[in-house]
Amino acid sequence: MKESPPAKNNQILFLIFFLLLLLIFHVPSLLSQNQQATSQAAQQSSPQANQQTSSQTSQQSPQTNQEPSPEIQHTPISSFEYGTVISIAAQMPPEVGSVLFLFRHEGIPDFQARIMEKAKDNTYFLDFDTSVLPGLEFEYYLIVHIQGRDIYFPQDAPTNTYKVSGQSQEPIPDIPSDFPPPEEEAKKFRLPIEVTGSLQAQLKKDSSQPQQNNSTANVRLFKTHNTGNYAINFDSNFNFAGQPVEGNNNVDLSNLILSVNRGNHTLRAGDITVNESEYTVYGLGRRGVDYSFNNQKTSVHVFNINAQEPKGFSGFGIPRQGISILGGTVGQNLFNDAYSLKLIYVTGKDDPQKGVNVGASDLFFNSRKGNVISLFQEARLFQNRMLINAEIAHSNYDDNLADEKGTTPDNALKIGGSYAHGILFIGVNYSYIGKDFNSIGYQYFTNNRKGLQTNISLNLGKVTISGGYNNATDNVENVPSEYTTQSQDGNLNVMWNISQKFSLNVGYRRNKQDTSIDEGENIFNQDSLSNEFTSSFSMYLSEALNLSFSATYSDLDSQNFPQNSSSNLTMNLGGTWRLGQILILSPNFGYTEAKNKFSNEKMQSYNTFLTSEIFVWPQVISLTLTGSYMNNKIPGGDSENLALSGNINFHLNRFLNFGNFILTLRGDYSEVKMPGFSDSIFTSLLQLDFQF
Repeated sequence: MKESPPAKNNQILFLIFFLLLLLIFHVPSLLSQNQQATSQAAQQSSPQANQQTSSQTSQQSPQTNQEPSPEIQHTPISSFEYGTVISIAAQMPPEVGSVLFLFRHEGIPDFQARIMEKAKDNTYFLDFDTSVLPGLEFEYYLIVHIQGRDIYFPQDAPTNTYKVSGQSQEPIPDIPSDFPPPEEEAKKFRLPIEVTGSLQAQLKKDSSQPQQNNSTANVRLFKTHNTGNYAINFDSNFNFAGQPVEGNNNVDLSNLILSVNRGNHTLRAGDITVNESEYTVYGLGRRGVDYSFNNQKTSVHVFNINAQEPKGFSGFGIPRQGISILGGTVGQNLFNDAYSLKLIYVTGKDDPQKGVNVGASDLFFNSRKGNVISLFQEARLFQNRMLINAEIAHSNYDDNLADEKGTTPDNALKIGGSYAHGILFIGVNYSYIGKDFNSIGYQYFTNNRKGLQTNISLNLGKVTISGGYNNATDNVENVPSEYTTQSQDGNLNVMWNISQKFSLNVGYRRNKQDTSIDEGENIFNQDSLSNEFTSSFSMYLSEALNLSFSATYSDLDSQNFPQNSSSNLTMNLGGTWRLGQILILSPNFGYTEAKNKFSNEKMQSYNTFLTSEIFVWPQVISLTLTGSYMNNKIPGGDSENLALSGNINFHLNRFLNFGNFILTLRGDYSEVKMPGFSDSIFTSLLQLDFQF
């Protein structure tokens, strides 16, 4: 095995590299800020300039004569459809620490507060479920916490607020006269930390199979605290399994994270997810630490996380040696945010044998190491109508530290763009990934491929037409002794919103695939050609009743392997029926037919699924019923599967002055019948869901 520089030297070089990049990117912004400060000082020396600044400030908040108010962009909500979820959004400057959404409906003297979540683009948002409202009107305002002070939006809130009116196609149910008022809810004892969870204990099990302890528990402890300019968030999740997966303990800490936010800075430790780019690391959720800075112009992200998921309570922050992935990014927005540039670097080692779930194949047991550097660029032109993005990456990767092969370098490239204007949208993307390109940031990565993807859509109002074409191939170096697969895929879809209550969708997809390899005297060739037709129809007759129907027919042919030729038909009919606040019924019926065109063998499957919820005593007792049945008719013999489940839910909120509790008595019955075998299982369980 080839020797590599010590890991400590790699980390030192990594830190020096990013400090230099940060200096290069940040010096121009510092100079720009200095110039702006000088310009503002010159303007303040002019009485006319002072008068204009004071006037603009007073329009936003009369409480901030000494400091300018932040520039807040928020479109007030004025109407809603009862029972829907409406999105509250506001664009904030980078220095904002937190934003509160305060609302009040008729009959409530005090405003209720909700913390709005922050997105990457400094947009704060909140999804508000209007079904919790007892009426069709409510009012709200925002409180913006910035640099030790609170800014109200609108400026004279809560004296004046935003008024919102809704509409409903059906009468809103009256609040029961004996339902506890909000004042009593406010008097309930509350812990200094939020707790939610579920406990489940098995009471009885009748089965021919050996008895097992199927008791489970899940408890989540979390807290968000805002103090001064800091926002501190703690979140954890504990699991208990009476019958744990082999190699695991009964009690497991499945999630743990602590984050501290101050303005544009965020520090996190625990279970984090890293998303950077397609060729470096994306969707990697592991335990570790990271720091990020983003002022909407310059961004920095540094992370150090585990390559494998540690078991149980092992490893809160700093990853263990040998399975550590270290990386970071530096990004800069230029030309009034029309062009953005991000440099990404990831390095580390991995040993799959130290992971939680280890498979049976030695193929993935090899220890590995590597590094990858990538440059990602994005340009927004013509008032954001045209978007052009590109990524070029270079990797050095060793897939087996135990052999003598050593590190192999290779490259990857992706370039694409889109154009949207009026009714038209066009997108094109090309990608090339070298044979030996790989990133240590991925557990599994498919390399040695290239392809072209295109798509187009026309939005004609009630009718939307979209289509696409993909051409992909592997074995990019055209090595004759390796398998080469070429795939061509095209699709066309039409969506027609006939009215607010009826919609129709139809689609067609065609795929052609060829796989070949030159083995000297013999040339192996496998081919397939498939055609697929889809359709669906939806009817939203009212808030109490909706129906849907879908059908898919596919046909597969092969010239070299005709025994693989087949056809398949699938149909589904479903819907939902609501009877006020008493009953909810959701049935679904399905049919599938698969036929081998070479042997004429046919398989048929009938299935049905039903869920229902009955509110025997509203807000106190409800009954949930679920059932499914499947009948398979195949040449080797028929089979049947039946599953029934029933829950009696007791909502204990009305009898307890502490938290929210739901006690559920649950019964499950399943039955399986097939040639030479049949079995049935009945299980009764007791479950407690709680929140306080």
